[in-house]
Amino acid sequence: WWREIDIEIVGTRLDTIETVIHCIRYDDASLADGVPFDQSYWVIHADRWGHHKFDFRLDETYHTYAIESTPTYISWSLDGVEYRRVEEDWIEPMQTSPNSIAFQVWGGCDPNWCGPLDQGVLPIYQYVKWFKYSEYTPGQGPDNSDFTVSKTDEFDGTELNADDWRFFPWQQAGTQFTENCIVVKEGTLIMCLTADAAGGHQGTVPPDDGPAVAGEQRSGSTIVERGVGARLKGNTIVGRVAQPYPATAVLLDAQGRRVRTAIPTSARDGTGEFSIDCASLAPGAYVLTIAGGATQQSQRIVRQR
Repeated sequence: WWREIDIEIVGTRLDTIETVIHCIRYDDASLADGVPFDQSYWVIHADRWGHHKFDFRLDETYHTYAIESTPTYISWSLDGVEYRRVEEDWIEPMQTSPNSIAFQVWGGCDPNWCGPLDQGVLPIYQYVKWFKYSEYTPGQGPDNSDFTVSKTDEFDGTELNADDWRFFPWQQAGTQFTENCIVVKEGTLIMCLTADAAGGHQGTVPPDDGPAVAGEQRSGSTIVERGVGARLKGNTIVGRVAQPYPATAVLLDAQGRRVRTAIPTSARDGTGEFSIDCASLAPGAYVLTIAGGATQQSQRIVRQR
């Protein structure tokens, strides 16, 4: 089997992530030299592709991209928020054999898919600030979570760790992968798409100020999206409700578990005020829910590492 669980961003749609599951069954004939590739070897399913549009460009700042592959599902998330999940039986070949993890930037193979390559914009770069791999350990991870970190790389030094990474030479549609186009500096893995094989990186590495989500408010390593009216004051979420009783402010983690609760206190104008300390929160995505009477409102919180 050849398997891929992909996150793809193409130059003609910089506000969109394409997710795809490639699964190809090989036999001796399909692997033989000179035998044309036969599309019948692909495992075709209606849900193989996914297209996910956001209200911001993905190339303007750093983001945290994640894939979870477990015995029961495959999911994709951006900045701690899941945007696709597949649970059907057809993904079983993806889950029964070890997989590797790869990064690449290239000129594409089909102009109808990603647009023609405009060499006038070269060089362009893909920057990776850190990488983390977690093993699937149901209920045995931190705070009874299902994953335990087993490998990290913050790309310190001047080259990749040869024990963990290898260079994969591949030529496709006028793009040739060369080691000169892989650079490690300033705590960053840089993949370079250049007009010639000399490769290399020119200029400075953009600083990592955290992901920018439209309509957000940022303080330190916590992001509050505009929603129910809560805002950040240092590492504390503060908010106001129309009346203090019977309103309750509840912060839920990605699994829907309650991690913080705040009861609003009465303000002079008769409204209710509340605050939630975020300083000790683990990295991840949370939902702030304000419930009171017959109404309920929610707002997303992202805690960066």
